Amino acid sequence: MSKSKGDNAADNTLTLVIKLGGAAITDKSVLETLRPDLLQQGAALIKRCHDEGQRIVVVHGAGSFGHHQAKLYKVNEGLGKDQNYQGFCLTRNSVTTLNKHVVECLTDLHLPAVACPAFPGWQTSKRAVNTWPRESISDVIQAGLIPVFHGDCVLDSEQGCCVLSGDTIIETLCSNFDVKRVVFLTDVQGVYDKPPHEEGAKLVKRVSLTSDGQACHSVIISTSSHDVTGGILTKLRSAQKIAALSSGHTKVFIAKIGSRDAKRLCLDKNVDVNDLEATEIVLNVNK
Repeated sequence: MSKSKGDNAADNTLTLVIKLGGAAITDKSVLETLRPDLLQQGAALIKRCHDEGQRIVVVHGAGSFGHHQAKLYKVNEGLGKDQNYQGFCLTRNSVTTLNKHVVECLTDLHLPAVACPAFPGWQTSKRAVNTWPRESISDVIQAGLIPVFHGDCVLDSEQGCCVLSGDTIIETLCSNFDVKRVVFLTDVQGVYDKPPHEEGAKLVKRVSLTSDGQACHSVIISTSSHDVTGGILTKLRSAQKIAALSSGHTKVFIAKIGSRDAKRLCLDKNVDVNDLEATEIVLNVNK
């Protein structure tokens, strides 16, 4: 039986959850292509945080590993009438390959990183998490290891299977552990008022979300054509849930991987986003 968030609170703290975005550590336009320099920069930051005594969980996106296969076979829509697991298996093969690269990059730095795939321990019903190995994950963390999660294919009691995003994994962890800070490391500096590649795009340093997850000001949402997990929209919705569940206790930021500001967000608990080129997600309780 899973423990509640309040049980053993002293052992339930996570200093930092770092999300390595799929667009940051892979080239999403080319099938199964790493961006090794950015992955190494992310790993180096994780090492600094670990060396300073932070208790860390790492989650990474799939990027060009998995999204193409999942979209081709419509994995997120379930098995379909033919009950064909081919797309499910090919997608899992791809995302676990990326996970191997990420874990190896961390262990090359002598970090105690271990792969923690969602399948088969996590399961969903209508794409919502209803089973997950909370106690086993807690044991991994208590042992001093760094669990490395990733977006994955999981079994779904209603539609056979679905894609479980890394962002949803983070949301679940934050609802059950005392997480101090979540930092999404992406390929851009944060959230913009329109797509960042467009002329005149401005960084929004603080995005206030209402209780239903809507931004309190104009933020343009765009996703890659093969991103089956919702892109920045999923991040914003997950961030809203994290903020709401923690009553603002868990700080949520989006920053560019490898940047000075990403390092400050992960290493300095008192940093002010107004002094950075990054975005903080906050819950507006008055809306």
